[in-house]
Amino acid sequence: MKEGLTVEFSHAIRKTVAFFLVVGSFSIALAGGDAPDFDRLAEEGINILSGYLKSDTSNPPGQELAGALYLAGHLERAGIGYRILESSPGRTNLYARIKGEGNLPPIILLHHIDVVPATDERWAQAPFSGMVADGFIWGRGALDAKGLGVAQLMTLLSLKRSDRPLKRDVIYLATADEEQGGRYGVEWLLGNHFQLVENAELVLNEGGTNFVKDGKLAYIGVENHQKLPLWVRLNVRGQGGHGSIPHGDSANVRLIRALDRIVRYQPPLRVTPPVALYFRSVAPLQSASMRTAFANIEEWVDDTAFVRNMSPYFQSLLRDTINLTVLSGGSSVNVMPSSATAELDCRLLPDQDPDEFLFRLAELAGDPSIEMETSLKFEPTDSPRHSEIIEVIRRVTKRFSPDAIVGPSVLPGFTDSHHFREKGIPAYGFSPFKTRGSESASVHGTNERLALDDFRFGVQYLYSVVAELVY
Repeated sequence: MKEGLTVEFSHAIRKTVAFFLVVGSFSIALAGGDAPDFDRLAEEGINILSGYLKSDTSNPPGQELAGALYLAGHLERAGIGYRILESSPGRTNLYARIKGEGNLPPIILLHHIDVVPATDERWAQAPFSGMVADGFIWGRGALDAKGLGVAQLMTLLSLKRSDRPLKRDVIYLATADEEQGGRYGVEWLLGNHFQLVENAELVLNEGGTNFVKDGKLAYIGVENHQKLPLWVRLNVRGQGGHGSIPHGDSANVRLIRALDRIVRYQPPLRVTPPVALYFRSVAPLQSASMRTAFANIEEWVDDTAFVRNMSPYFQSLLRDTINLTVLSGGSSVNVMPSSATAELDCRLLPDQDPDEFLFRLAELAGDPSIEMETSLKFEPTDSPRHSEIIEVIRRVTKRFSPDAIVGPSVLPGFTDSHHFREKGIPAYGFSPFKTRGSESASVHGTNERLALDDFRFGVQYLYSVVAELVY
């Protein structure tokens, strides 16, 4: 990996920032005061998010520079200093900071610029249009995680515009490469510029899981624990030749046989302590028939019918999972390929030994000549369950949804939070949005979108949480 470049307010960057300010969106200046005009702030944010979604930062290949420059334009106009940090050409991270009185350690507002590719043609609106239509803002990254990033930005702008002094610094981070593990993003940033964040008290990031009932928040899940990613690539070599001649030992045939054995395998169901706590916490939200079982999940996990009736989301928290996501072999219909590959996205319960799991996959494949290599493997990390931020979120939530429960959440996926946790900086997943199931299903899928009303709500909710921490 090439050594990263630090670019600070260069002439070329300034010109590009100015361009984005002119063509991307406009900003509405807010008067200083105790609290912002949230209606105006949310409308400003919708306009900014629309422009942000127009930046195609699909990863691979990434190219987060356009998104970073777009955000930098709004920071510069607000008089907020920033740094653009490139880990590799085009792989860009944005760092900004507003100063407080230093009575308390800084907090970090974190989101990632990169998004997963949008290759499906069945979108109702073009995936990089940033279209505002039918009560939604549409685009790849609306939920994961540019919508959160703009809500965080609106908080930062509001704090900067206010006349009130801050007890602590607030750091804004927009990073690269989260979708592929963070090698060019948070991992690189902490490895090369740790001094920028080393004294931070906590990180607020994506990853929280909320439940909504009758249009109101019913459960705010603050994520402090997540499963471990293990990405495995299978490489197969076999006899190639003409497509008209049978080749029982071809690479494709051998790979398919191995994959058939692997994808049929169902890892055993197990309940880890954080998952048991999560199930107990959300038990009151379940139907009458499921409530008792959720509250006593350790006793019910062996009930096949019960587990089958759970949502895939909850099922995924009870076992290691294996998904075949990439399959490649052959270039022409009349040629038997001599090599083929497959990629598996495995997510392990945190107490699982990744090396033991790899050994099990090799046994299932049943073909010692198949090479297995890992492209991503994390160690287990978590953040303290009892923390000031949990109490702050609980107090603020009472003002928005008095009956809502604030509790823990376990993420079946992964986020950049684990990089900070490895460095001893607590990181928490917190979503300020009331996203419904149909919209949540669009993450990494088709028609990703964020309801305008949810964004408006989220801007005020997130600001209120941060204000409790800094005022």
